[in-house]
Amino acid sequence: MAKYSSPALQALSSPRRYIPLAIITLIIGHYLLTNIHSGYGEATSMSRLAESWRKVAETTCNSTVFLPPKPSVSSSDSYYLPSQPSPVPSGSRPVIEVEKFTPPARKANAAFVFLARNSDLAGVMQSMKHMEDRFNKKFDYPYVFLNDVPFDKRFKYHTSLLTNANVSYGVIESSHWNQPDWINEEQAKANRQWFKDNNIIYGDSVPYRNMCRFNSGFFFRHELLKQYDYYWRIEPDVTFFCDLNEDPFLFMQDNKKVYGFTIALYEFPETIWTLWNATREFIQMYPQYVPEDNAMAFLSDDGGETYNNCHFWSNFEIGDLNFWRSEAYTKYFDFLDSKGGFYYERWGDAPVHSIAAALFAKKDQIHFFENIGYRHNPFEHCPTGRIHAQNKCWCDEANSFDNPDNDPYSCLYRQTPEPRDYCKQVEAFDASNWTAPYDADGFEAKAAELLGGAVRIPTESFDNMGNVGDDDHWVVFDKLHKYLEEKFPRVHKALELEKVNTYGLLFTWKGSDSSLKPMVLMGHQDVVPVDPRTVDQWKQPPFSGYYDGTYVWGRGSGDDKSGVIGILATVESLLERGFNPTRTLVLSFGYDEEVGGPRGAKPLAERLLEIYGEDGVAFIVDEGGSATTDKGVAIARPAVGEKGYMDVTIEVKTPGGHSSVPPAHTSIGIISKIIVDFEDNPYPVKLHRSNPMYTLLQCEAAYAAPDALVPRFRKAIKRSLVSDKALEFVTKVMSMDYKWKAFVGTTQAVDIVDGGVKANALPEQAKALINHRIAIESSIADVQKHIAIKLAEWGKTFNLSVEAFGNDVSEGKAPFYGSVVASTTSTTAIDVAPASPTGPEAKPWNVLSSSIRGAYRDSKNHKVAESDDIIVSPSLMSGNTDTKFYWKLTKHIFRYGHHFASDLYNGAHTANEAYKASGFVDMIKFYTTLIVNADQPDAL
Repeated sequence: MAKYSSPALQALSSPRRYIPLAIITLIIGHYLLTNIHSGYGEATSMSRLAESWRKVAETTCNSTVFLPPKPSVSSSDSYYLPSQPSPVPSGSRPVIEVEKFTPPARKANAAFVFLARNSDLAGVMQSMKHMEDRFNKKFDYPYVFLNDVPFDKRFKYHTSLLTNANVSYGVIESSHWNQPDWINEEQAKANRQWFKDNNIIYGDSVPYRNMCRFNSGFFFRHELLKQYDYYWRIEPDVTFFCDLNEDPFLFMQDNKKVYGFTIALYEFPETIWTLWNATREFIQMYPQYVPEDNAMAFLSDDGGETYNNCHFWSNFEIGDLNFWRSEAYTKYFDFLDSKGGFYYERWGDAPVHSIAAALFAKKDQIHFFENIGYRHNPFEHCPTGRIHAQNKCWCDEANSFDNPDNDPYSCLYRQTPEPRDYCKQVEAFDASNWTAPYDADGFEAKAAELLGGAVRIPTESFDNMGNVGDDDHWVVFDKLHKYLEEKFPRVHKALELEKVNTYGLLFTWKGSDSSLKPMVLMGHQDVVPVDPRTVDQWKQPPFSGYYDGTYVWGRGSGDDKSGVIGILATVESLLERGFNPTRTLVLSFGYDEEVGGPRGAKPLAERLLEIYGEDGVAFIVDEGGSATTDKGVAIARPAVGEKGYMDVTIEVKTPGGHSSVPPAHTSIGIISKIIVDFEDNPYPVKLHRSNPMYTLLQCEAAYAAPDALVPRFRKAIKRSLVSDKALEFVTKVMSMDYKWKAFVGTTQAVDIVDGGVKANALPEQAKALINHRIAIESSIADVQKHIAIKLAEWGKTFNLSVEAFGNDVSEGKAPFYGSVVASTTSTTAIDVAPASPTGPEAKPWNVLSSSIRGAYRDSKNHKVAESDDIIVSPSLMSGNTDTKFYWKLTKHIFRYGHHFASDLYNGAHTANEAYKASGFVDMIKFYTTLIVNADQPDAL
């Protein structure tokens, strides 16, 4: 290669020639960006860069991260020194174009709280910008800034510019901030030196201790916060990763929460030597402040003997200010303050707040805000799974501090509720003095004969039956009523009987206290027809009512003559022994439940509504859920809700013609493609924590035998209480069971297809009926929308006009080749049933639960591992009962028949329906226990 002849050319050929050019380019670019982009200019200013480097070595009041032994400048010198203020920009405040949002219909009385220095301005602005972008621009909650010196004009100008919400600036009282005079400074100074010598972060800082004491006992007393009920503490230099479309303040208020957190971790034990001893001393003095259902288990692994050092990281906290203002907490803080531990040691506000929340509040009043993505260096919480995607989070799920696979220092899962907390059980109600006669010799056979006699009367109901009086099929119910009069004479003498729409039976046993709402027990007199083609498959004739010493055989023995006869036998027995109810008892027996209940249950419900009015009934119990023993424990599953129901008819119409000249797709071919599309794309299954089936899973995880659940899966069920990722895993596993899946998601079943009349004629129309059972989190409207969207796509594909539930949703262009129409009838569509309340505050649920547990203890059957205990969990009905007409009467409707799967020989609605007589006696014990229990003073 030829060499350059001159030194100048040789210099230009060297790579070093690019260095000056690169530097000049960077300077020009920096200059241009600084002038045209204010955010860039501020972020790259020398003061901002210096501030950023300084903050690398700092954490806030309760940080427990391990840092270098000590900063180059003493913490006591640098922690709370305000920087020199920069000049406020001249001129009027600029007008900011802010995105407009519809204001929320309801807000809590709440504010954001910053404890900040003037020198924190850049970090404060970062936190505010994130908060406004992710949440507050839609909600406009006010900000309160607190400082131990007045905020300068520059700080106020820039912070007020970032929000349309009200902003207040306050100065902290000297007595609330500075070290009290009564502290022995000589001792405190010696202790600070020890902390410094042992490299404890902020070990020798007095301002740090001032801040921790202020956050522990004084911030909520500040004049600017007295008007508010809730607060959200925000620190400088915070990142919020996720959109917040729901109001955390309202969540706290509506759910009676007092403390919310995102991160939980361990405190340095060296900083709180005597904090737990002081706490135990306080508890001994004031035990009345500690509720039974507290979160002690989060704080201590040995029942309170020692403190495990776990605390909620109070750099993020959403709390109830009135909790801190309470007598319990203010006395607790004053007691701690008197010990001097904030200065002689280094007590942080995080362990103080955490201990107080865990001890003075109920554990379900403490909430983990999994949906709030948050980072304050060095700790980060990142939501996972569905929440991460739904809330547009931009953090890395793998980096979340509370991921136990990443960081063993997280205390989050100590706060996770145990499945047994989620599946609380009530004490069994003992009614054995009233049920004792049922254990007498001969009673089981007598009860079996009562049931068998009713089974012998074939009260079948058919889909196409005419009205009462016009159709002779109904006459058989006269025979059943005569039978009931003969077998239950006391019932017919003591109770008022009203026959509604001829065959609906409404018995009223009036209680002595008319001010008490009545309880209603339901059942239905009709049975599913027996298919004549299956008669030869029965071991005993289908209407024989034969008792073989174990089972009562025949149609209706299980569904639902056992319920009707069991209730009547219970009342007959109570009358015989002189029971006089205080609360009115109503028995409501329809006669066409198997065909939807329009002539029986509907008029009965309307009549009860006339008598008692809306919400005029204490609770209702109808047929429904049963009990199981397949997990090594007896679990009763009363259904507290029902899925919705809708039959959708899809009809395709296309031109007819001769089959010898067919189009590419006939109406049958088109509807076949539509059907395949629906079946290939079922509704997604999403298990919500509010779903009763989720509670049932938690009960199984809590009480199932050790070998009944795979350990990993049991752990996942527990983790799912706080982890969406675990919840998705649990849902995926459970969805492998198509029966369980049917209880949770919206299902679709293509049950009827019709089309074509002749082999050589093109079908001019084809129909399909798709039955839908609608998930309790969904609705009829949701399903109709889903169907309309799908049909619009197919209409476009085949150039068909599309009508969905009365709306034109066509996407093709006229002239159309044909049409597709989706329709349903309002008489068959049933929306999702309202869920009945459960839990400690729901007295009707507690009465039902304690009655189930009492009746099980009183039984000699179905014992598992010699245990007298049965677990009661809410569940769902995938089908519908007569209760669909009773919703207005009460919020407390339970579908439960108190039987086990093993009580039925071959299920219901099939050949060889038979009911075990011993199980029938247990059912009578249950109804007896329930009636006596509900009649107790203050039971409801």
